[in-house]
Amino acid sequence: MLRKIFLLLLLPFLAYGASVQLEFDNDVILASDEKYTGGLNIIFMGDKYQEGEEGYYNDYVSFLNSLYGWIPKCDLERKDRYGSFSIQQITITPEDINASAPVYNDTPYAGSLQIHFSLFATNDESFEEYRFTIGTVGKYAFSEEVQNGIHNVLGNTKARGWQHQLGDHYGVGLGYIHGARIYETKMPEEHNFEWFYGYFADLGTAYIGGGASTLVRIGKNMPRNIDVPNSLFNHAPNKILNLYKRSKEFGYSMEMGTSFNAIGYNYLYSEARKQGYAIQDNKLVMTSKLGFNLYFENMNLAFEFYPVFTRDEDPQSTSWGRLSFGWSY
Repeated sequence: MLRKIFLLLLLPFLAYGASVQLEFDNDVILASDEKYTGGLNIIFMGDKYQEGEEGYYNDYVSFLNSLYGWIPKCDLERKDRYGSFSIQQITITPEDINASAPVYNDTPYAGSLQIHFSLFATNDESFEEYRFTIGTVGKYAFSEEVQNGIHNVLGNTKARGWQHQLGDHYGVGLGYIHGARIYETKMPEEHNFEWFYGYFADLGTAYIGGGASTLVRIGKNMPRNIDVPNSLFNHAPNKILNLYKRSKEFGYSMEMGTSFNAIGYNYLYSEARKQGYAIQDNKLVMTSKLGFNLYFENMNLAFEFYPVFTRDEDPQSTSWGRLSFGWSY
């Protein structure tokens, strides 16, 4: 049943052309397997919305447009609009994955699975994302199956404590992201330098928070898009916007940025403390980003590292790396 629903949601994007991005997060880069130990993101984004045209995809974008169009100063009609659908999985574990009993002086086992329905409104210098999310924490996030499946392929030790993961919890949420290019200049050897900023907010039954970010990027033959770090728990697919807006020759870029997340409520943290786990209640989190991108034709391969800094925790236990592949077809 879940497979049929998933294929039905993908049909508008597969039938009418889209961009797809696959992201794999893991903390193996730090020889660690704790806290945020890994994540998977599958992102689909359709072509530019053509008002008045018929079809499943245009109906999807029209619905999102009507859903968000009432928001004050939401000037959707003056911008290009794109519909996006994405699935995001998060896996959290304690450091000692060999222990079969709960490790109360560390992080609990927890899995989260979220489905995001997003509308992007963009022009050459900025974008906005309006997002509706449904999701679950617990066994139906399938984090146990994914983590132990990956460990089995790699020949690593399987985690033994998943029977104690946080129980099932279902939720909904709304999110908003604004990103913009505030400066750019040409450099020698056909290189460009760009500087971006962004701000974001999330309001839901599982997470409430907001923040701001900035990023600088230098490279050659880069796509004409806006790349800014965003929400800590709800990752936006803005990197594949306008991925095709570049020559088909080889290109590359290097980027460095940072974001500040203020957390008002996090169900995972709150529920863990209720059950007796000694998890830190971090209200302010700073996340840096170091990335390298390769571009070829309509494809993007990215290697990114995210050092995370909080008041109480060692960055080695909270940081992670990301490998992503984007394709505009």
